[in-house]
Amino acid sequence: MVTDFCEPDYISQYYVAEPFNAITSLIFVFFGCLYGAYCNVTNEWRFSVITAVSISIGIGSTALHLTLHWFFQSCDEVPMLWLNSICCYCIYNNSTKRSEGRHFDISACVFLIATLVGTVIYYCFQSLYIVFIITYTITTAVVVLWCYNYIFGKHCSCHPNEKTLKLLAKLVCLSFFGIGLVCWLVST
Repeated sequence: MVTDFCEPDYISQYYVAEPFNAITSLIFVFFGCLYGAYCNVTNEWRFSVITAVSISIGIGSTALHLTLHWFFQSCDEVPMLWLNSICCYCIYNNSTKRSEGRHFDISACVFLIATLVGTVIYYCFQSLYIVFIITYTITTAVVVLWCYNYIFGKHCSCHPNEKTLKLLAKLVCLSFFGIGLVCWLVST
């Protein structure tokens, strides 16, 4: 089942369903390439995966908005779930102590299994769009809350303006998450 978005379908082009949504979806490809080229200075595989998944979201989203085909909707939505999973892994990996010379990473296996389970659930309930909305909303909330805890948790050092920074971070997180979710739900 393909979701109809806020832009009228096939208005300006006979072969392009939603040209403006398709063009704006290319932003993910652009920033994914930019991140891959300039931001992964340590060449860690987890950040390379973030780059690849971000680019695949952009390509899938562009294809979805060009065609409104269910396959490309999957190519857009599944990588969104994957991105949340890899972000959770990155946060977890940064906040735990790593043993030197460790070749097997059990946490990577756990997050990979969770990602595979999420993908299977997505395809089993693909006709129920609300299942994707709920899953994506919950995983995004986990990423946002975990980031906040990582930045302002017990382990962080006190900053002279810590209360102001925490308040600002809460407002930014809540506004981006809340406003983004409302806009997304209204547009679908």
